[in-house]
Amino acid sequence: MTAVDRWGLPLAGAASSRTAWDQAWAGFLHFRGDPMALLADANRHDTAFVLGPVFCAAYRILAGAPTGLPALRDELTWSRERARTGSERDRRFVDALELLAAGEFTEAARRWDQ
Repeated sequence: MTAVDRWGLPLAGAASSRTAWDQAWAGFLHFRGDPMALLADANRHDTAFVLGPVFCAAYRILAGAPTGLPALRDELTWSRERARTGSERDRRFVDALELLAAGEFTEAARRWDQ
């Protein structure tokens, strides 16, 4: 049985990472807490968890963080490395993130929408 997130979509990673993912999204959608802090530990330690670093990197980019910010660089690196062995969904999310990081916001949004 494949593990799923709050929307019933497949999500790779440890149970604790999936819990952090669901809590981060709830916080983000309801403007509560710090989604980045909820995902920080999973992003650092769960090498199967691709979408956590994607979430955080996209969040930072959309907030205007400079591309040289160490945390953003780490999240981009983790996303790329983990996507190599991740699912098709993971790879598509990282492809969209790469477009976002390159300043191609509209194309990134189109990719995520697919």
